Amino acid sequence: MVDEDKKAESRAGSVGRKVLAVDQEICIACGACEETAPKYFKLKGDEGKSSVIKKNVDEKDIEMIKGVITECPTEAISYK
Repeated sequence: MVDEDKKAESRAGSVGRKVLAVDQEICIACGACEETAPKYFKLKGDEGKSSVIKKNVDEKDIEMIKGVITECPTEAISYK
């Protein structure tokens, strides 16, 4: 029965789940997000702007991500 539950969970995928995103237009590449949450953010590209490297947030990291969103000076990070 446990295997059936896991299969159903897998099929559901990220339906209804929130995902992280960075608005590249307003990111100023300050690096605060990468410093606080390197598991989720990495500065990339010619301009060194932040990119999300893990879109789905682990349950244990939700409060940390909320803090990262609050700390972003340009409000470029969203979790919806």
